[in-house]
Amino acid sequence: MSEDTLFGRDFDAIERGERYESEPRRIDQDEVNAFGALTGDQHPLHVDPKWAASGPFGQTVAHGMLILSCALGSLPIDPSRVLALRSIREAVFKRPLVVGEAITVNCRVSDLRALDDDAGLVECGWRILGDDGRLRARATVEIVWRRGAGINPSLAAAGRATLEPAPGDPGRADELTPVEVTEGGVRVLI
Repeated sequence: MSEDTLFGRDFDAIERGERYESEPRRIDQDEVNAFGALTGDQHPLHVDPKWAASGPFGQTVAHGMLILSCALGSLPIDPSRVLALRSIREAVFKRPLVVGEAITVNCRVSDLRALDDDAGLVECGWRILGDDGRLRARATVEIVWRRGAGINPSLAAAGRATLEPAPGDPGRADELTPVEVTEGGVRVLI
C-alpha cells in the first residue's frame, strides 16, 4: 500500500480537511442478488428486474446498505494502518443507485482524536456519488487507525492486538474492539 494516499499513512500524519476520492466501483445485479440473499432483503425493487421495470425507477436499484458496504470496499485501506471500522452514523440515502451504475466515494477527514499511544480515531464524511456525479448517499464514518510506524512486530508474532482503555478514559477506549493481526490483514474478534 502506498503511503501517498490517505489510507496508507500513519494516524499522526493525517490532517483535518484532508480528502480522498475513490476510483469508480460498479455495482451489478449479481452483487445485488447476493446481498439480498445474505441479508434477507428480497424486495423485488432490488432483485426482480421484471417487477422493478414497472416500479418507480424503471429498473432494479441497489440496497442502501450495499452502497455503504461497496463504498468502504472501494477505499484503498492498508490493514497495517486501519484497524477497524468503528461506526457509521447519520447515513442518509438521497436518491437511488440503479443497478449497473458505479459509485465514487468522496471522503473528507472531519476530526482526529488520539485514543492512546497505539491508536487514534479518524472521523470522515463520505459523499457517495453515482455515474452522473449526483449524491446517492452520505454518512459520517469513524475508523480506528494505528499510530506509529506500522504493525508492531511483537503483536504480529503473537497474532493478536488488543486496544486497552486509556488510563482515566474508560468511557471512550473501553468500547474499542480487540483485533487479530496477521500477515493477511486485520480481523475483528467478536
